[in-house]
Amino acid sequence: MVLKAIGCNRFVGSNPASSAINIKINKVMEIDMIIIGIGLVGGLSIAALVKGVFDLKNRIDYLESFLEDTDARIDVVTNKNTQHFVSEVSAVNEKLKGVVPHLVSLINSKVDNLEGKLRADVTSGTEIVKVIEESKKTNKRLDEFIETFQAQ
Repeated sequence: MVLKAIGCNRFVGSNPASSAINIKINKVMEIDMIIIGIGLVGGLSIAALVKGVFDLKNRIDYLESFLEDTDARIDVVTNKNTQHFVSEVSAVNEKLKGVVPHLVSLINSKVDNLEGKLRADVTSGTEIVKVIEESKKTNKRLDEFIETFQAQ
């Protein structure tokens, strides 16, 4: 039947025995065509898979190259930032070396001035004791006033 459709009439005869043979041949030919079709589809599928594998390999190679390039660029930027940071820290340290002694001398001068004023205001410990005694007397009088005021 398939053979008639494609123009192979030599297998088709008018003899009933040959008709049975023709049917078997037709069936065999149909099975062969199916097998050939399956083989072609399988072959094309394998070819597509192989192409896909090669495409994936190329993509992986590209991504590996991209990662290596990116890593190299990151290293360059990191090194540049590290060098910049180190130079800035060194510059700050140099500035502090000049400022710290000046600050120390300024603080020492202020402490000396404070110490001089304290010594001028308080000539001896007896004056401090007098101030404390006066404060106690004032507190006692205030307490007495509060008690008197509350009792009224």
